[in-house]
Amino acid sequence: MSYFVEIRVDTFADDALPHTFIVITGPDGVEQGWGFAPAESGQMNDAGWIYDDTNHAYNISSGKMEITESQFNLLNDYT
Repeated sequence: MSYFVEIRVDTFADDALPHTFIVITGPDGVEQGWGFAPAESGQMNDAGWIYDDTNHAYNISSGKMEITESQFNLLNDYT
């Protein structure tokens, strides 16, 4: 069984703001992704929120890097 983590970056692929997010993939191939962004759109100096970015458009990727099941679980449990 393989587990993976990937860092993805949207540099204007989807909207006017660059955005970086993390995606984990379990042995079943299901991806789960999260990104940190302002709780209120456009408020760059305000409170932030973790959003589901699983299907967010991106144009740069670290590529999938294999991680252990324990590391996968820690990332998954954090959110």
